[in-house]
Amino acid sequence: MDALWTNLPPVTKGWCMASLAISTLVTMNKLKPINLYFIPVKIYNQNQTWRLITSFVTFGELSMELVFRLWGISSSCREIESLYQTKFTQFPLYLVDDLTTEQLSILKQLIERNRSIDFLYFAMQICISIIVCATILFYKTNMLLPQLGLVLIHVFQYYSSKLTPLEMFNYFGFHFRNMYRPYFLALISLLLSDGDGGQNYEPNQNRNGNNWGFQSWKIWTIFQKPVVWFYVISFGLGHFWWCTREIILGNIHYNDGGDASSLEEEARNKRIKKRKLLQQNGIWKFDLIKEALVILMLPPWYWIMLSKIKQQQPHRARRQHRVPNPIQAPLEAEIQERIEEDEERAEEQVIRQLDQVE
Repeated sequence: MDALWTNLPPVTKGWCMASLAISTLVTMNKLKPINLYFIPVKIYNQNQTWRLITSFVTFGELSMELVFRLWGISSSCREIESLYQTKFTQFPLYLVDDLTTEQLSILKQLIERNRSIDFLYFAMQICISIIVCATILFYKTNMLLPQLGLVLIHVFQYYSSKLTPLEMFNYFGFHFRNMYRPYFLALISLLLSDGDGGQNYEPNQNRNGNNWGFQSWKIWTIFQKPVVWFYVISFGLGHFWWCTREIILGNIHYNDGGDASSLEEEARNKRIKKRKLLQQNGIWKFDLIKEALVILMLPPWYWIMLSKIKQQQPHRARRQHRVPNPIQAPLEAEIQERIEEDEERAEEQVIRQLDQVE
């Protein structure tokens, strides 16, 4: 357990510590969970904005359920954070092409150094999307998702299953591929949950006492269950963020395999010349979808870093100051005098020829 705890990345460890601290205070009756859950009416009408944060770290009292939640955080969030790194596909292509090899290496070092804060920014974006979806769900259907931390765990589990789908996953002795993990854990959660989980569901009865089980499986009744919307939002947001970052921005709207620094200088120069040629002929190529995704996915501090990196001149492009050589100075002066004498002779010859013509 100590080795597992020490190997946790910073963001994952902070989430686990915050959840454990909240559960400890709830067990000691210092806090009430009802004051920490996500309730839109309390947040937007009574300005209880702390619920936007506490709803992601509140999992009840100290119990085996909390251990299960912490295990879910440490497994899914740790995998994503350990693999997460801002890619060159998240930068505007024209800015990356203008950087030299030395400037690209500087940018890569900054990206490697800021991996944790970049992942924190990405996690905050996912949290904001969860809050938006939960708010719309409440005001449209009057359904409440009080523990947004559970939604975030399932989003990370889905995202992790897409990053490494072929890896084997061990769940208490059961081995299966990572691509099936979110659905397997969702099934386990449904079986262990109460109320809307489905394991204790009893079909409705008509007036004569006969069962009409098939009536409960109509589409409109299925989507009236909060647990259905819970997994729709979890898997939907997980697929959205994975598809946006890894597929749409990484492959469809980018043409260099995802890493501009791996391109050869010849290929980059060819692309720059092509862009300049199009601009000279009045053709401006602008990918609206890609630019919008770049603004969405790129952390804002990289715009400042890019401007500072471009201001730094590479060593090979810096102007070298010439140191005067005492031996070469007289030779240069003599050469300059001879050039001036030759120019004077040429002017005199031109004047003589003009006089002869007259």
